[in-house]
Amino acid sequence: MMKHTVLAILGLVAASMAATYTPPSTAVSKINSYRSYSELTSAASGMDIDQYAYNMTTWQISNGGFYKAMADKYKSPYSSGNKSEWRSKDGKDLGTIDNNATIQEMRLLAVRYKATTNSTYKSAFKSSFNKAVNFLLDMQRSSGGFPQVWPKRGNYSDHITLNDNAMVRTMVTMMDIANSSSPFDSDIIDNATRTKMQAALDKAIDYLIRAQIINNGSPTVWCAQHDTVNYAPRPARAYELESKSGSESAGVAWFLMNWPKQTPAVQNAVKSAINWYKKTKVTGLYFNKSAGTFDVKDGNVLWYRFYEVDNDNYFFCDRDGASTKTQDFTKISEERRKGYQWAGDYGSALLKAESDYLSAINGISIPEEYGPNAGSGSTSSSSSSTETAIPVSQKKSFDFIVGVDGDFKAAMAAASAAKPTESNRFIIFFPDGEYDIGSVTGNENQMTEFKTSYVSFIGQSAEKTILYNKSSEEGISTTATLYLHGSGIYMQDMTILNKAIYGNEANCGSACRHVTIMQQGDKFIYKNVKLLSGQDTYYTKISGGVGRAYWDGGHIEGTVDFICGDGDIYFDKTELVMRRKGGYLTAAATTTQWGYVFDGAVISTSDASFNNSFYLGRSWKTAKTVFLNSTMQALPNAEGWGPNMNSAPQVFGEYNSKDGNGNTVNTSQRKTDFSGTSLKTVWSESDAKDYTLANILGGSDSWTPEKYSAQVKAPTVSLDATTKTITWNADGAALCWAIFKNGTFEALTTENQYTFKSISDKDVITVRAANSMGGLGSAATALPANETKITPTVQKNHFQYTSSTRARLFTVNGKLLRESIGSPVSTHGLNRGIYLLQIENGNIRKQQLIRVR
Repeated sequence: MMKHTVLAILGLVAASMAATYTPPSTAVSKINSYRSYSELTSAASGMDIDQYAYNMTTWQISNGGFYKAMADKYKSPYSSGNKSEWRSKDGKDLGTIDNNATIQEMRLLAVRYKATTNSTYKSAFKSSFNKAVNFLLDMQRSSGGFPQVWPKRGNYSDHITLNDNAMVRTMVTMMDIANSSSPFDSDIIDNATRTKMQAALDKAIDYLIRAQIINNGSPTVWCAQHDTVNYAPRPARAYELESKSGSESAGVAWFLMNWPKQTPAVQNAVKSAINWYKKTKVTGLYFNKSAGTFDVKDGNVLWYRFYEVDNDNYFFCDRDGASTKTQDFTKISEERRKGYQWAGDYGSALLKAESDYLSAINGISIPEEYGPNAGSGSTSSSSSSTETAIPVSQKKSFDFIVGVDGDFKAAMAAASAAKPTESNRFIIFFPDGEYDIGSVTGNENQMTEFKTSYVSFIGQSAEKTILYNKSSEEGISTTATLYLHGSGIYMQDMTILNKAIYGNEANCGSACRHVTIMQQGDKFIYKNVKLLSGQDTYYTKISGGVGRAYWDGGHIEGTVDFICGDGDIYFDKTELVMRRKGGYLTAAATTTQWGYVFDGAVISTSDASFNNSFYLGRSWKTAKTVFLNSTMQALPNAEGWGPNMNSAPQVFGEYNSKDGNGNTVNTSQRKTDFSGTSLKTVWSESDAKDYTLANILGGSDSWTPEKYSAQVKAPTVSLDATTKTITWNADGAALCWAIFKNGTFEALTTENQYTFKSISDKDVITVRAANSMGGLGSAATALPANETKITPTVQKNHFQYTSSTRARLFTVNGKLLRESIGSPVSTHGLNRGIYLLQIENGNIRKQQLIRVR
């Protein structure tokens, strides 16, 4: 939902944060280089600079952007022809942020606007500048990222582009505009637009946090391009494959280091990137681009341009694409060896700035609105990611582990016997696995009734923790995988599946109602939960006139009316997947104040042929259903809303819907007449302003569910291999910690240490902190407390190792010569000289140059 609590005076926001956080001077210096517009002033040398800038405005593309490498052309005004060498499929000129385009023009316009006394120039500069501002706001995708061009070009340029620091340069300028920093400290732009810039920046930061590549549960760095919707790494030119980028990632880290809202998520992103640069540093090697070689050079350090997405192996690639991918640099054509920057000193300055950064963030206070556990200080007032995990008064382990303490039937009995209360809930943990609860606890139609309040259902992961049934007879009230009675149910990180028709919807008749969750009660919370079925997937009922539920993320699939029933239900960034043609996402039967409210939903289909056929909903009975800020990867029928079932709706509303590319959805044909009842179904911002999380779910008890679903940040974990003990920092918000070995649940503990009975150097150990409801946060990987440097002793014919290792021997140009696992690598027959030795031992990976004598 749009942020109705946006801070009105951005200067005060910046000043408030600046008082508590000052970025390292090196970081400030690094992003200062992104403020340059010298290409333009150099080209204008010898002519009137205002005339040059005025000429420049005539070259501006109709969408507000500029093309790149235009400095010399600005010496004369535009007369005819195309203004850009790039055009969309329908022939329109494309603006770009590549190579500082549009950004440097905006800076020059702002400078000359302040300096000139010519009213004609001044008016032209202001108009052109604001067109460029709108170009940036329009090109930003709904996910928060910025592509290289706008509108779409139809190739890799449409991906979110970190390449050559395009997005980072853009964000630096937007930050300066939002903060009224020079040269944007004039009336060239109004305060309302500055506020929009700040909101856009918050979304962009959120994108960067989400796009950071995760390896074995730990954040690393970024690709040069990422997907506009799902944040995944994406390729560009044929030799620029999906990868972790040694180059562009540094620019992202520098910007995040400068970001005033130093939330733990931002700090974690920076520290994780620095750790990755530590891990992948190569010493004593130099990339000689003019010669197309890697040469030995004492004291030099480098990082490669491309690393595998899933590991830290570097690679090279030729113009023929993935088939030429190799670690042997000599296999790349001479043209590519000399024609591309394959490596460089991308990370040394970051490593040197680490101590200053850690000092700067040590003990800083984070304003409440920034959210200590936030990804970025998101503009959504509803997002629980902006909330702080509630501190716990006393540590407590989970009450029941299914598969360890007994089956789910035993868990149900234990929960009932415990008589949980709001202050002493019962927590059931499900390690990864498939649980046939329909057979274990279900009735003759495999429906399980769970009648205990204040119980948490915690899974290890939404993808691999699956509770299922297979109801044989259809029916909305008789088929639920789980029928939840009572109040205060919390569920996180699991899939609830009804196998009756899921995946076989095409063979289902007109009545295929097979429910996953039927809830009846108040104050339900679902975080990262997946519901999979067909018709009536999620059925909500009320009790005593109330029935509130909060969805923090999550994923729901179905065919017809697959979210149906009564109550005030707030869906925050929930994914909705339509699994049939002509279906209905919702069928509300509302007797409460607000009904179903979807904020930031991502709507898609399981088959592209279903696009433009389904509906946002229909009225089961006096429906109230609202969609705000949706991303419609698949578009509904142009009418949006379907015919009534039993009675006309009370409220059907839609605001700020975007398609998968960030374009505004055409809602001109949305239905407004419902059998004689006329409704305004396309809303303005003022129509939507009251649909906040606090209004919808607060109630008479001021319930704040987003605080309960907030996660505890990942701990910093150290491993002492000698004692087989891991330790980590204590956290007052952690109820307990869960330990996993190689992805398998190992143990729970309320202490901030754990000793294994056995552990090998190949084991991957992770720790996750539980919040007050039992929900497990991000995993932290245990790193050696005193990392052992695996140094081979170089002798005439072989290496000696300190422990069992995997070793690979390369030429200095990257050609793999020999490989060995668990035994020494022979150097017999090698010429005397310098070689690159890569050694891996568990999570430890070292690279160094060695000399064979």
